[in-house]
Amino acid sequence: MVEIHRSRRELAANTVASGGSITAGALLLNWLDCFRVRWQVRPPRAEETILSHFGAIVRSEGLFQGLWLQGLAANVCASASSYALRVGAYPLLRDALVLATDGEAGEKGGHHMFVAGFASGLVGFLLSTPLWQIKTRMHAEAGVRCEATGKMLSGAAAGRAPHFLSVRHGLHRLAVEGGAFHGATPLVIRGALLSGGQQLGYDGTKTICKRQALLEDGPLLHLAASIAAAGVACTFAAPFDFLQTRYQSGRADGTQWGSLLECARAMVAEGGGLIFFRGWIPFFGRLAPLFIINLPLYERLRRLLGLGYLE
Repeated sequence: MVEIHRSRRELAANTVASGGSITAGALLLNWLDCFRVRWQVRPPRAEETILSHFGAIVRSEGLFQGLWLQGLAANVCASASSYALRVGAYPLLRDALVLATDGEAGEKGGHHMFVAGFASGLVGFLLSTPLWQIKTRMHAEAGVRCEATGKMLSGAAAGRAPHFLSVRHGLHRLAVEGGAFHGATPLVIRGALLSGGQQLGYDGTKTICKRQALLEDGPLLHLAASIAAAGVACTFAAPFDFLQTRYQSGRADGTQWGSLLECARAMVAEGGGLIFFRGWIPFFGRLAPLFIINLPLYERLRRLLGLGYLE
């Protein structure tokens, strides 16, 4: 009974720490996530680069109106709900895997970290799919909206009304029209791979550095592990991240894809197999700052809640 109580308290405290830390990161870096999605859904142009596209948005719409405020509430809700679930449960799930496979004397390894991260990510992203769908669609259709007509004047949805005006409007529309879990397959696979890669990169880097006496468990190690986590997570999840964005955003004319396979085939026809990594640079550019803010803050919140640094 004591162990069950301890586990429940640890789970609750770790969930609070992870949810609080990711909320801060999402609030600060929503503009990067919005730009990543807008870049992914824009048809490729030979003369356009990532930087030129970013500059065009900022010049015509402004950084705050064009990127930072677009889908902000949806991003915070989706991030906080899924991250609190997957990171909150990770330490207990990882330790349970070590106990089940190697016994009480076993030590955690990379396979325990990845599987625990993958499994918790699977559940976290599945349950939060409706919120992620709203967030992705709002980012994909971001731009200047005409208040008189309700139609978008710029962005990928120019000439038509956006699907979702807010989180509340999006949840209501999904409840009435159905399709709350549209795009769940690529989202959940992408999320599980991202979560597994994150824990492998972060927990793995911390474990190696401490075992080899390279760095002590503290802010410097947390920073290095955060960067490693972003690189590993991005590499694992990038193909499904791009596929999920395209699939949930729909075709250029606003209609939905008939199937995930149809969307994937259209993407390959457009740019070949490497198109699935088209968003790697902006994806990493978004993940690295997010993890650099979020993970050290998560460690600090764990200590404040009496858990200590992640072991």
